Amino acid sequence: MYPKTKRNNKLRYRGAYDLVSSLGKNWSTEVSDILVPKGMKKQCYRNAANAAWAYKNLRYVEGFALFMGIPISHAWIVDEYDRVVDSTWDKKSEEYFGVAFSTKFLSAIAFKTGMYGLIPDMPSKKFDPYLNGYPKYAILK
Repeated sequence: MYPKTKRNNKLRYRGAYDLVSSLGKNWSTEVSDILVPKGMKKQCYRNAANAAWAYKNLRYVEGFALFMGIPISHAWIVDEYDRVVDSTWDKKSEEYFGVAFSTKFLSAIAFKTGMYGLIPDMPSKKFDPYLNGYPKYAILK
């Protein structure tokens, strides 16, 4: 049926799902006291990055959020109690599962690539976490 492809054994992660399931965690959907302005629709990576840079007590998280039971690539921020503050969607997701990144790393990659997002759909020579992983300072608990 389908041709067999060779698995690249040099890859640290096979893709976004593998990366997030290895490094991520569930985040609380309890209501947070923190209010941030909603950003533009369909710009979750930019909205979450801008909020994390503006509010030092918030952490930038990227991963998957369930929308009507379907996992959607998404970015959001969390407060000091690990509660989700979604700076894009009007209604919170049923569940958020993702990886928290330092704003220092977020800034470095945004500057290097000229784009938002730390779990790329299509890795490039400039930035390939599937092959190279992340530096220790990049991942927050």
